[in-house]
Amino acid sequence: MTQKTQSYDHPAYEVVLQQQAATTTLLGASAAGIKYCAFTNLIIKAFTGWITTGGTSADVVSIVKISGTTTTTQAYGTTGSGVTGVVSLTPTNTANQVTTLQGDLYYAQKGTDATGTYTACTLEYVVQPNAPFTV
Repeated sequence: MTQKTQSYDHPAYEVVLQQQAATTTLLGASAAGIKYCAFTNLIIKAFTGWITTGGTSADVVSIVKISGTTTTTQAYGTTGSGVTGVVSLTPTNTANQVTTLQGDLYYAQKGTDATGTYTACTLEYVVQPNAPFTV
């Protein structure tokens, strides 16, 4: 196997991919989802989750990235008090999307509301143009 890059319009860079963000639920204040190691440079586009139990206050879902010794947190969206059903959360603009380098650790983290429950959570991402990948 070898690593290579393709031209910026190669399908490998245009397809939106998904990863499961939580094995069962994001329950309780500051609950963290599954931690992933980026296989290449990625752009995390959205968090989608099904809220089965609405919280008693507004809640924020963030993406946490650990790159070397630096940890950054980016809010991806807010849900209102008592909201249930499917939510798709994206940052307010593309400049706020989390980007990773190969080897960075990233995961979704629930906000401070202790009662809201998210299940069936996913992260949507694309490979950054010109990022190396294994063929």
